[in-house]
Amino acid sequence: MSTLVELQRALQRHVLDAGDADAAMEARAFVTADTRASAQRRLDIYAHAYRARLREVLAKDYPGLRALAGEDS
Repeated sequence: MSTLVELQRALQRHVLDAGDADAAMEARAFVTADTRASAQRRLDIYAHAYRARLREVLAKDYPGLRALAGEDS
């Protein structure tokens, strides 16, 4: 299995399984920390941004469905 495929699967699992410590640990293996943010912080930012974009698209393209899903979705 290529490293790219492993990275994609790890990121997908981290985004879909929020709060799963094993998923976070697996994804952190591919992320580099620097002086601005830890690997975990970078993953959290990525996951938050991904979910926020999905909510934005849902609200824009499917406002009725978004209304049914509620603000917490």
